[in-house]
Amino acid sequence: MTPGRQFGLFVLTGGAAALLNIGSRVAFSRWLPFESAVLAAYAIGMVTAYVLARRVVFRGRRQPIARSFAAFALVNLVAVLQTWLVSVGLRPWLLSLVGAVGLADLLAHATGVIVPIFTSFLGHKHISFKDTPALTLPSPMDSLSTAPVIAVFDVDGTLLRGDCFRLAARGSRPPAAVLRAAVALLPGLLAWRQRRISTGDIKEKALALFGICDRVNHAEAAGRPDWLLPALCRGLRPEALQRLRWHQQRGDRVLLCSASPRMLLQPLADWLGVELLATELQQRDGRWQPRLAGANCKGPEKVRRLQAHLGSLEGVVLEAYGDSPGDRELLLAVQRPHYRSFRPEPRPYPTA
Repeated sequence: MTPGRQFGLFVLTGGAAALLNIGSRVAFSRWLPFESAVLAAYAIGMVTAYVLARRVVFRGRRQPIARSFAAFALVNLVAVLQTWLVSVGLRPWLLSLVGAVGLADLLAHATGVIVPIFTSFLGHKHISFKDTPALTLPSPMDSLSTAPVIAVFDVDGTLLRGDCFRLAARGSRPPAAVLRAAVALLPGLLAWRQRRISTGDIKEKALALFGICDRVNHAEAAGRPDWLLPALCRGLRPEALQRLRWHQQRGDRVLLCSASPRMLLQPLADWLGVELLATELQQRDGRWQPRLAGANCKGPEKVRRLQAHLGSLEGVVLEAYGDSPGDRELLLAVQRPHYRSFRPEPRPYPTA
């Protein structure tokens, strides 16, 4: 994302938070003095601004929420001081100028909210949501073992910032149809959350409702089996891709292991030059059907698929990367797990 576009998004999301901030101040002023209302409204605006900044402006950063929010709050302490000083300082002058207390309060507070935009952007960019430093790639001699290495990457949430299933759902139908499908899926999601149906069952329902198989069949018939590849490439985590390429440069065998359907991920695996283990779907007359052809490739199934695919693992070092409970068994089964990390040193899956 270019700095200009990032700043533009910051201004837009900050503007939305500022409107909530100002509206809250108007409401709080019914019960609180102006000075206290400004502070209370700023707290609401700050939480809103943090959520929007993390999800829209500085998305894809992997800092823990507690740490980034603490830094966000520190940056905003400076901003709230600016807001309070400007608002309270301008109020008497504006009151003498416009005469109406409500209008003077509104103008003073709005000016106080606008002033810290530039300083806050720089603070959040370089402190609250600081870029993850580029990895220092170790040389092959840094490996703890000279044994052959097989590197296994989960895809959704690990190699990708998001979920390829959601990308495919959004790209399969017009927005209105996607919304209708999402609403129709809600009863199934509730049943799944209550463990009345399996993950495989809800996946089949979603494939059918969003028309993902139809979209893939149409794309393949048109000679575009890679229709989703541009969106997938845009969603790749730079640090994950860097680590994957490092394994390839060392001559390691690299696999993707995902619960998402193979029909969505095969073009990405081909583009990366890696092997793929994924959830398999049924085909009829060469057309994909929204029915699983076997178990959902998640949890213990990932380990079973690896064992079946790789055969004997004697003398082999397994290195795996994952981010969720669906990767737990995989990360516990390998010698070098990397839970939500792409650094050279292993990071085990938390068992506490």
